[in-house]
Amino acid sequence: MKNYPNTLEDDISFLQKEKVDYLYIPTRDEILLDIDSSKQLPWGFNNMLCGKMRTNHFNGVFAIVKKFFEIIEPTYVFFGEKDYQQTILIKYIIENYFDKIKMIVCPTIRNSNQLALSSRNSRISKISLSETSAIIQALKKTCIDYYLTTGLKDFKKLYLLNDVCRTQYVEIHDERLLHQKHGIKKISDITNNRRIFIATYIENIRLIDNQSLEEYDNL
Repeated sequence: MKNYPNTLEDDISFLQKEKVDYLYIPTRDEILLDIDSSKQLPWGFNNMLCGKMRTNHFNGVFAIVKKFFEIIEPTYVFFGEKDYQQTILIKYIIENYFDKIKMIVCPTIRNSNQLALSSRNSRISKISLSETSAIIQALKKTCIDYYLTTGLKDFKKLYLLNDVCRTQYVEIHDERLLHQKHGIKKISDITNNRRIFIATYIENIRLIDNQSLEEYDNL
């Protein structure tokens, strides 16, 4: 958790400027008391993408988000597409426990160099951050070109070797099939688009990104 920036005061200030009516900041005990973390999630959450790399990560996210939904009883929830596998988890929670909640998946916001914005970026030096944009874009293009030309997904041999960036994984998946492997039953509104997923370490800070291959011309 040490690599997650704590920006609570800044967040409160921003929400005040936006004239938000209510802000719920529970104590740790409020959320963790009587929480059920024993749920066995579908295969994909512990065997694909970030779930494969971060043991039991999504089990924890599942338990916390489900508890928040029980307390708040929201009508709408908003989650960012940058954390794509997490959005699938939220869909799974809603589909199985809160079918009246409507989820809005918010598009990834990028800087002028197409780097996905993240609070973690603030922990990376400006020099490395500038290089990061170019490195990730080059990695995306190289892997997508290779895949579209050969149909193969053995991307490890294409990983960039340098002192700035360490690549954890690059994968391409069909969106609908990916949802099915995570236990999502309602897939009629899920496209068959292919999507590239990337996880890298910059100065020991883990960054993730994903993008539809339909957007390839914009890479």
